Amino acid sequence: MRRVLLAAAALLALAAPAAASAETAADFNLFVLKDMTYRGSDTEGRVAVGGNANLTGYSVGALEPSNQVNLVVGGNLTTQGGSVTGKAIVGGTVTTQWYDASGIQPAGTPVPVDFASEATRLVALSDYLDTYANTGSVNTVCYGAPGTNGCQVTFNATASGLNVFDIDTSILSDTNTITINLGANSKILVNVSGTSVRLDGGMSLVGGNASQVLFNFSQATDFVVGNMGFLGSALAPTAVYSGGGGVINGQLIVDSFTGDTWGGNGGTQVNKVKFSGDLLSISPTPVPEPATWALMIGGFGLAGAMLRRRRALAAA
Repeated sequence: MRRVLLAAAALLALAAPAAASAETAADFNLFVLKDMTYRGSDTEGRVAVGGNANLTGYSVGALEPSNQVNLVVGGNLTTQGGSVTGKAIVGGTVTTQWYDASGIQPAGTPVPVDFASEATRLVALSDYLDTYANTGSVNTVCYGAPGTNGCQVTFNATASGLNVFDIDTSILSDTNTITINLGANSKILVNVSGTSVRLDGGMSLVGGNASQVLFNFSQATDFVVGNMGFLGSALAPTAVYSGGGGVINGQLIVDSFTGDTWGGNGGTQVNKVKFSGDLLSISPTPVPEPATWALMIGGFGLAGAMLRRRRALAAA
């Protein structure tokens, strides 16, 4: 009987979420699941790139301690100019020019992030947060024809605890002014539907600060912050971010990250602000696959049959 119960426990373990890696996206100012190609600009906090990082004149970790690892690259690192404050760990090759490479750790140093596991967790997390029920309504006023950036959007998130709102990209991308009213003990989660997002115009917070704000782009495949000072963090694990000249005051989590401050599509500066809630650290429990359910049910059935047999023998 003990063997059967152990087998059933093992089957249950198949459905449990994997143990968290040493560091996750919640620990970084900029977290890129795949490749990062950027020319100019900087991220003031820590940066993690799961694929290759090709950086020209790009600075990392200016506001971080110099005794910690502030840049993690799972693939190859290619740099020309720019700098990293503190240490860097690179899983692949390193090619540098006009760059102080003294902080780059020796080849073979373990990469402290399991990017494959994080990709699975972050996509599941984004979908999970999108199921949160609304706790308030969005006040939207639009002037002019659609597509003329004539909308003004206000989120009233003054209730203590988490305030949740839904909005579509067709409205958010047509907005010239975003206002968020916050309480001292409030947080705001904005779930944004739609695949293509571009934010321009002004954004202001009343009664709070950017650490209280998280936007979740669970369906986004393209994401740009144009001429805007974005006040908050953004979770967009399936989106290609293309720099548009804006500034993000918060954490940015994306599939890939590209930009050119000196030309092309523009660049984005990422300032050191972290979301103060725990939403980015959640590990949603995955729903077992049908085959796993079948094994679990079979295991429980076998365990039950063995138990009934032992009771029958004891009663005989």
